[in-house]
Amino acid sequence: METYCVEKGRWSGATRHSRSARRAPLSVRTELHRPNRGADTQSRIWDRVDRYQGLNTRSATGSLLEHLDAGSRRTEREQTPLPAPIDGQRGFAIGYGGQALMLELFGSHELFLAHYRPAVEAAWLDLQLLTGKLPAVATRAQSARDLAVRLMRVDLPRDSHDFQGTSGPVAFRGITTRNSGPEAMLAHLSGWDVRHPLMAG
Repeated sequence: METYCVEKGRWSGATRHSRSARRAPLSVRTELHRPNRGADTQSRIWDRVDRYQGLNTRSATGSLLEHLDAGSRRTEREQTPLPAPIDGQRGFAIGYGGQALMLELFGSHELFLAHYRPAVEAAWLDLQLLTGKLPAVATRAQSARDLAVRLMRVDLPRDSHDFQGTSGPVAFRGITTRNSGPEAMLAHLSGWDVRHPLMAG
């Protein structure tokens, strides 16, 4: 499993590790799907994390986690409500500037609830990069439906493993798991429109 650092200035610290259950924003994760990525991937990820400097805080070590935490504190101060989940809900779509950006789908309502807040907070950090650069207009429902239709065309693997690919202008990545049935079931699917201005750079 490939791993990358999201805190370029940290060269010391505690020997214990902990799990924070946070999500890396899409504009950072997209580097993992860049064609022909190579030895410069780590530095490109650090460059993308640096774009958050000054939005909500300035991290002395360039820590993505610090930027996510500061963004969460800002939404709490401004009392920005997180839309309440609907009974049975398993996914959500996010758009900005009138264009759908991404769609997340989970295999169960319980999985959705476990990842909903971290996923939305990560997306919120990304969207702040576009403040003042795109018109603050509502995203058309049809734009979200078009994104969903692209993902509906994805053929899921029959066995348990992760998968990725493209469907027109939509890139996607997901994972399937096998239970007691003959075919694998979807655990998670994430898709995003590579033409969206957030994906530039």
